[in-house]
Amino acid sequence: MPVLYGVEFEAAVNLKDIIGGSSQVVAACRASESERVDALFVDPLAKYFAGAAREGLPEFLNAYTAVRTHFIDMELMDALTQKHAEAPPNAVVPDQIVLLGAGMDARMWRLPPQEGARPPAETLFELDQKEVLKAKETILAGVAKQGKLPTPKLAKKRVTLSVDIREPDWIKTLNKAGYDRARGTVWILEGFLRFFSNVQIDELIAQLALHSACGSSILVTVPSETNRRAKAKRDPADAEYQWRFGTDDPVGYFTRFGWRTVKHACVEELERQYNRVPRLANADPSDVSAYVTEGDRMVGGNYLLRALKVA
Repeated sequence: MPVLYGVEFEAAVNLKDIIGGSSQVVAACRASESERVDALFVDPLAKYFAGAAREGLPEFLNAYTAVRTHFIDMELMDALTQKHAEAPPNAVVPDQIVLLGAGMDARMWRLPPQEGARPPAETLFELDQKEVLKAKETILAGVAKQGKLPTPKLAKKRVTLSVDIREPDWIKTLNKAGYDRARGTVWILEGFLRFFSNVQIDELIAQLALHSACGSSILVTVPSETNRRAKAKRDPADAEYQWRFGTDDPVGYFTRFGWRTVKHACVEELERQYNRVPRLANADPSDVSAYVTEGDRMVGGNYLLRALKVA
């Protein structure tokens, strides 16, 4: 029986496809951040979700994942606990969360950061591929069996759904599972857009706006078009699978679909702000020139954004 960090699992988890595998890589990055003295967050489940993905993680990926996770954490808690200053008088304070491409996300168990806090949301919906959801439940069951699963804090109820957003009726599946547009929603699309074409994302963002009450928020990582093209040029085959969407004007892009951007940041700016600028492997800490160069990292304006439904 496989053992990971002292927890035995009834079945090995091996997500080989690029989308499912990426969820374990993100968990591995979160596990690494959680071990830092100056950690931006502590994710107690990340080490279990990571599996073997922790081996040989590039520094730039750790840095990128840390700042994007922290950004979304902060904006999520803000969205669930107070009406934004730019929200109209009739805006609601959301009490639903929908994670598109939930992967190995553990926000249900680690947010809010304060122990004993009342769950700020009524329902958390986790949407992903059937295989990913099954693998995640296997891990959670193993952790629970050993008495190491934290008490859920983010929402009173967690609902998992296997859906494909490329299918036009996926939103009906969400509605049947108890989603209520009138309650307000925080949509989280973290590391999600890059796996779909511009046309597919156009349709998705418009659809989310249609099914969101005034006051809802969307939290999203946005690949830049400049970066997407650079990656496609270096590795065309890889780009066919995971570098398909990009925009160099994220604020203008979401405005087109009725979302008002209330906060956005460039990933590289946040890396500097939080002392997460990636360094070369095995570099001397005193060597101020030993930072990862642009050719080795995700540069060119990768964005983090929160937008508000205002109508």
